[in-house]
Amino acid sequence: MTGLAVVVWLTAVWVLLWGTASVANVLGGVVVAVLIRLLLPLPVVPTEGRIRPLPVLRLAVRVAVDLVVSSADVAWLSVRPGGPPRTSITSVQLSTRSDLVLSLVVSLLNLQPGAVVLEVDAVQRRLYVHVLAVEHRDARPGDSNRRLRRSALRLEELLDRSFAAPRDPEPRDPEPHDLQEAP
Repeated sequence: MTGLAVVVWLTAVWVLLWGTASVANVLGGVVVAVLIRLLLPLPVVPTEGRIRPLPVLRLAVRVAVDLVVSSADVAWLSVRPGGPPRTSITSVQLSTRSDLVLSLVVSLLNLQPGAVVLEVDAVQRRLYVHVLAVEHRDARPGDSNRRLRRSALRLEELLDRSFAAPRDPEPRDPEPHDLQEAP
């Protein structure tokens, strides 16, 4: 966002908070917005590339599908007969060099019920994720971890296509590590 766009945005928020679009509120909002920009500057986030609408649409559909499926899985876990679900901590190796894409992958994974990112190794581009092991009737042990890895890598690929500049992918660790499994 440019400086003017931020001032306009902050002014609009100021006016909305006051609830009245009077001249005094608008001028007060401009003064407060300019002071915020001068006294509390945000760091510049390096961005490269551009927004690509079709991949963004694919990303939105993928996130919506993942949210519905994972919500249904967690809802089933809460009402199904039997003991508590198994959980595990698994690692996911990403290949992106973009801090923006890394942050967005973490945020989108944290939105999904049943998965929480516990740690981000920004240097190695590795995520450590706690997973509710939603095992279906005919599932093999570890299927939840594989599904989470596929989901994270699919999100990374869609985010790269949507927002990042073209890059040379780095090789992924061929053997992801499941750190811990709890009964």
